[in-house]
Parts: sequence; C-alpha cells; structure tokens
Amino acid sequence: DRKNAAAQSYRVLNAIYSSNEALGVDHRGSIGFGLGRYLIEELGHELAVSVGIQGVQEKRVSCDEQERERADDSGTGNTGLSTCNDAELFVNLGWHLYHFSDRDMDISLVGNFYPSLTDTKRVRGDLNLLLNWELFDNFFWTLNARTEIDTAGDQNDRTLKKSDYTLSTGITWKY
Repeated sequence: DRKNAAAQSYRVLNAIYSSNEALGVDHRGSIGFGLGRYLIEELGHELAVSVGIQGVQEKRVSCDEQERERADDSGTGNTGLSTCNDAELFVNLGWHLYHFSDRDMDISLVGNFYPSLTDTKRVRGDLNLLLNWELFDNFFWTLNARTEIDTAGDQNDRTLKKSDYTLSTGITWKY
C-alpha cells in the first residue's frame, strides 16, 4: 500500500555539537540531511533507521591523513589544533520500547555510525542506552549508558583513546 509506505518514511535534518577530551575533540559541529524509515511503528514498540550525508567541522591535531600517519609512526604528539572540514555518511538505528501500565517503563537504544568520505581510514560511532523505570507512583529511576568510538581518536597523540564511555543514573519525581 503506497500511502502506508509514505507514512512510514521521514526526512532527517542533523545538527550536532560535541566535545570529548578523551578522544581529543576540542570542538565538533556537524550538519546534514537524509531519509529515514520506520521498520516497526506500533504502540509500545518502534524501530527506525535513517541514512544521509553531513558536513563536519572539528578541531584536531591534523587534517591531513598522510601527515597523521607520519606522526603516528614517529610516536610524537602535537598540541596545536587545526580546524578540519570533512564530509561523512551517517547511519542511525533507533529502537524504542515502552510500556504504560501500573509501572511505566521506557527503554531506548540509539546507535550512530559515521564513515568518513574525505578521510578514508576514519570511522566514528556512538551507542546510547536509556532506561527509565517507574519504581512507584510518579517516582522514576533512570540509567543512561553511552559509548563513543573514533578510529582517529589517538592520531598524533598516544595519550588519547579511540573509545570513551559514560554511565549515569538518577532519580526523578513528577508531580
């Protein structure tokens, strides 16, 4: 059914700003566009995928692939940062499971994959898990686990890593 298929598709506009000291990113801004589609869209359960292209500007040690490889071979770091402009694809997969009953539960898992078009050896990605569970009337426990990878994370600086993670938890009360 053509009308139903069009309703399950959507357009994506990405605008992201991030910074990560462990990965050596002082500033990263990206903007892009793409198309998405709900693979499952029913009450209590959603699964969606989107793909597109984006431009990225970030401050890192070097913008030149060959320069980074020479610096990696020498094992020396450089504290000066360059502003780099790149193009990359993005692939997003989002799964959302929720249940409204005596005790609400909300689970969300979102993964992003960013293969670079201009820096052929570079791949970035992140994965975020969010759990929100109602313990008793209007009192919620939240758990958020996130990991981030970047194959360029340790370029030119052996003190930097290729992955980073965060884990946070909290309690909220709604009235």
